[in-house]
Amino acid sequence: MGSTPEHKHLVLDQRQITGADRYFRVDSDQEALDKALSFLVGEERLSKGLRPLKGDLESRQAAMALPVTGKVVEGQWVSPSQP
Repeated sequence: MGSTPEHKHLVLDQRQITGADRYFRVDSDQEALDKALSFLVGEERLSKGLRPLKGDLESRQAAMALPVTGKVVEGQWVSPSQP
């Protein structure tokens, strides 16, 4: 991210670090932690960018959740009212 690394002493859960190692397919704990933190920061930026769209996305999601009636027959959509 362009900033200089700082030397920190932290108590971390090794199981989580090992999981991050596997997820990111890296060999070192340092690299896994760096990638995990970068991923988290990226997700936060994405979340902030999408926040203004929340109401619109929720209404679209609700519209998509409406039950679908009908079926595709020979590549054509057939509603229940059609024979």
